[in-house]
Amino acid sequence: MQSSRTHCTCSSSSSTEGTRDRQGIRLEKQYRPDQTRPGEMAVAILFPFFLSFFLLVCPSPWLVLLRLSCWFFFSPSLITVSYWLVASLL
Repeated sequence: MQSSRTHCTCSSSSSTEGTRDRQGIRLEKQYRPDQTRPGEMAVAILFPFFLSFFLLVCPSPWLVLLRLSCWFFFSPSLITVSYWLVASLL
C-alpha cells in the first residue's frame, strides 16, 4: 500500500519585516526595484535645502563643487543623482 505525502512549501513575503520562516531563521526585508528605501524620500526633499545652504555659505564655486561631489558620493540614491544633475546644469 502506497501512502501519499503532501509537502508544504513556505515562501517568505517581501513586504513583511522581521518575520521568521519555518525553522525560526529571521528573514530580512527585501526591497523590490520599484519600491523606494525609507531614506531616499528624505534625501530628495532635503537636498535642495542643502544645496542652497552650500551656495550661501561657500565663497568659492570650486568649494561648492567639491562639497557637492563629496555629498553625492556618500548618498548614492537615484533621486539624489537627478537633483545633483539638475543642480549642476543650473
